[in-house]
Amino acid sequence: MTEYPAPQLRALFDAVTVPSALFSGIQGDRSHTYGYHRGRAYCDRGDYSTVISPYDTTGDDQVCCALDIHLSAADMQAVTSRLMQACKSGDPRTRAIREFFGTQDGATVTGWDRHNPDVAGDDGFTTSDDSHLWHVHISIYRSMVGYAALVLPIAGVINGTATTAPEDDVSYLQWPAADRKALAKDVADELFASNVTKRGGPAGSFIAWLMSTGTRMTRVDGAVMDSRTGVTATGNTSIGTRNALADLVATRTASMSAADREALADDIVKRLVGEATGAHTA
Repeated sequence: MTEYPAPQLRALFDAVTVPSALFSGIQGDRSHTYGYHRGRAYCDRGDYSTVISPYDTTGDDQVCCALDIHLSAADMQAVTSRLMQACKSGDPRTRAIREFFGTQDGATVTGWDRHNPDVAGDDGFTTSDDSHLWHVHISIYRSMVGYAALVLPIAGVINGTATTAPEDDVSYLQWPAADRKALAKDVADELFASNVTKRGGPAGSFIAWLMSTGTRMTRVDGAVMDSRTGVTATGNTSIGTRNALADLVATRTASMSAADREALADDIVKRLVGEATGAHTA
């Protein structure tokens, strides 16, 4: 396997229309031993870019996930301010941004740090070295960088394009077919295989969401849940234990019909991009 720069980040830069913007790189050299300019497999053990966010523990471990854009002094301040406002306000176009650095005054480096886009308040101001007075750095969650539908909308923020409705920015149903298939595979690998039995983190959050509605429960099994698990899928959902349900999901999804599996995958992906209705907190 070979480390490589995410092509979606090059496409993001190509969509930038700020006059002074110059491409400054994606993949770090060997002097970079940590951070998103390196693939996860090339970072030091316990590196912050691989362990803090649940969205950084999966995804291709060979892909580099950060973009640097050199800008004039005036454009640095304008672009940094646009990114700051969008991240602080929860603009859906910034969902894939893990962190960014730049300057709003030409003298002080500032930025935004976000561990988990699903957790309100799990973000805040951050800073970095003075090189970010002349270039904007944007890190993308490692599990999201492969999806153009999540990465390319960031160009609109950088360019100062007016935001559209959230559903227009991240609608799963409007994604290119290749992106939908790729994400569905990732969801299946992460949640329907052995990882679903990890009852914390993203899998645990998924299980909690799944427990919130009898409709989704029925789709998992294609019928009423086995009473031995303490879970039913008719009327109001009653919950035995999260562990029992996690084990049930891991074993029962393999026998689902193709139609039910596709329907459940759609529900899961919509939940991941914030479109599903109903509670889904852990």
